Amino acid sequence: MTQKQRRNWMKRADTAFGQQVRSRGVCESDRESHAGNLQCAHIISRSYRAIRTDTRNALCLCQGCHTYYTHRPLEWRAFIDRTYPGLWDELTQLALSYVKVDWKAQAAFWEAKTPARRGQHPTPKGTPLPPTPGLW
Repeated sequence: MTQKQRRNWMKRADTAFGQQVRSRGVCESDRESHAGNLQCAHIISRSYRAIRTDTRNALCLCQGCHTYYTHRPLEWRAFIDRTYPGLWDELTQLALSYVKVDWKAQAAFWEAKTPARRGQHPTPKGTPLPPTPGLW
């Protein structure tokens, strides 16, 4: 698989994963004010690909809360530690494992769980699901 193909599969996995997270339908922040559209917010940066599409590493936040916590990393860490004790350390260990991700399988998995939207590429029937369910 070429780098361009890998990026395309990763983008497809990101899109379907984000839709799945946003389908929770409510901002999961404990802040009192909420504003804007719902967004997929990663607890630990999505640059750590081993946990990029791990549901434990994502919250559904409104745009206002996502922006607030993006610019206030200490408050973000305090919120995560208070709301999900031990999760930060667990995700950090997984992130640092640098597990190679099969983005084609991830895209197929998340697209199968998420209804297709206009402009999305449908996953071909018979595409196998990812072989490592421990990452979800």
